[in-house]
Order: sequence, then C-alpha cells, then structure tokens
Amino acid sequence: MKVNVLLGDAAQVDAGGKIHVLGLGWTRTTSPTGPMAVVVLLELGDAPEVNRSHDATIVLVDERGERVDLSRFGVPAGGFTVSIDRKPDGVADGPIIAPIVLQTGPLPLEGDRKYRWSVSVDGESEPSWYAAFATNPVGVDSDQLAVVLGEDG
Repeated sequence: MKVNVLLGDAAQVDAGGKIHVLGLGWTRTTSPTGPMAVVVLLELGDAPEVNRSHDATIVLVDERGERVDLSRFGVPAGGFTVSIDRKPDGVADGPIIAPIVLQTGPLPLEGDRKYRWSVSVDGESEPSWYAAFATNPVGVDSDQLAVVLGEDG
C-alpha cells in the first residue's frame, strides 16, 4: 500500500474517482488559515489489499506530536475516518487509487507553528504518510513572509 498526502485550497472527487484540486502544494499559510483540502491518494496494489475494505483516519497533529482538537469546527475529535470498499467484481486486478478529500473551512490555528495532517489506514501508519505545513506569525501574510525570506524574485 502506498499513501500520498497533499495540501490544497479546495478539492473534490468526481463520480469517476478523479480528484480536482485548486491551489495544490502549499506548505505555509496564514493564521487563522484559509479553507484547506487534505488530499489523500491511497494506492492499493495487490489482490489482498484491493479485495477488502479499509478504514483511513486523518488527524491534525501539532509540532509536539499532539492531536489538535478541531471538533468545534466540524472535524470529528478522533479525526476523520472513511471506509474504502473492496473493488467491484469484474474490475481488473492491479493498482487501484482510492481518492480521499477532507475539506475544511478556516481554522484558527496558532501562528508561527508547525502542523501535519497524518494518515493511518486500518490502524497502521508509515513515517511518510503525512503533509506538513507551518502557520505564519500572526499578522504576517504569505506575500510579506516571502519578502522577508528573500523569495521575492
């Protein structure tokens, strides 16, 4: 099983299983954040993986490794869990991508901090199954930070 986690501004999965994303690939944001999309591509490769259901959980973790409680913002306290059904009968064997999108509204996270959206599947996780980001110091937007860091040209 292979898991890729990316951050975007907005995303949705269409009926064919493709993910349409706007603003993909950022790693810095303001505080409070803007709306964000956590995009998870769960690649199921062999028959044992493809032919059974899976539960994926997405949680926000702070720089101390503690879960951030987002329940008051519509994200369940235990994280966001989705069940992926087994492949339909008649579908050829081989890799199957199970797309998952968690779309949030603005989140009042602390400024000047590091966070990561971590993913586990069936209670297991790998060190690379996350997308990390940092919040700017309060009152500093991304354009101002780029100038401060010398990235303005």
